[in-house]
Amino acid sequence: MAAPIHRFADLRLDPATRTLWRGDAPVPVPPKALDCIGYLIEHRDRAVGRDELIAAVWGKVDISDNALGQAILQARRALGAHAEAIRTVPRYGYHWQLPLLAEPAADTPAEPEPPVAAPATPQPAATPGASGPIRHRRRWAMAAALLAPRACWPRAR
Repeated sequence: MAAPIHRFADLRLDPATRTLWRGDAPVPVPPKALDCIGYLIEHRDRAVGRDELIAAVWGKVDISDNALGQAILQARRALGAHAEAIRTVPRYGYHWQLPLLAEPAADTPAEPEPPVAAPATPQPAATPGASGPIRHRRRWAMAAALLAPRACWPRAR
């Protein structure tokens, strides 16, 4: 079965052809930004953590928050007037906000789904540990490793 086409506002996303359409015209979207939009739509019932989104879009590649931020910025620009569809959840990640209709792909006859509204107050699926996400722990460990020799270095009198 082909992936359903997602309609929201005046746009539609066809995951099978990896194309975002506004009316009858395709909207140019960088591949990673398109993957971010698709993943957020698939998981629109909850907030998606940054680490989860990075793992889903980039795989095992260790990327910075800046690269994710750029992909989200490109996705919001592609959505144009509907950039508010991607809401930032502070200190956690992102959440898809627009209600959408999932229509069947062209080759599969099925009944249209009723509109699905996003929840009013998203709850994160899992809360990060007390010391924060893994990438932040790595940064603190790196800083401690760089500062430890300085603390032990004999001072000239």
